[in-house]
Amino acid sequence: PTSSIDVFSTILDYTGNKVYDESDGKSLRRFIDESNINHSHDNEVAVSETDYRDPTAGDGHHLTRRLGDKPNFMVVKDNWKLTIPKLASSPTKDQLYNIA
Repeated sequence: PTSSIDVFSTILDYTGNKVYDESDGKSLRRFIDESNINHSHDNEVAVSETDYRDPTAGDGHHLTRRLGDKPNFMVVKDNWKLTIPKLASSPTKDQLYNIA
C-alpha cells in the first residue's frame, strides 16, 4: 500500500537526496528495483475507510446521517482483501478476495 506522500520520498531517494527527506513518506525504490526485502514493513496490513455520505442541502459542510449500503472498510494483508460495510444491518455482505 502506498500513498502520494511516498512519491516525494522516492524521488529524493533516486536523486541521492534521501538524507533531506523530512516527510512521513517512505521510498518505494526497493519495490521498484526489486532489490531489497524489509521484513519489518513488507508484511504490514493496510486499512482504508471510505465515506459515501452526501453533503446535506444548505451549507455543504455537513454530511447526511445515512451511511448507505456500500462497503466502507477495506483491509489488505498479504494476498487477501476484505471489504465490509460500516453498518451491521447493511444488506451488503462482507467480501473476501484473493488478490494474488
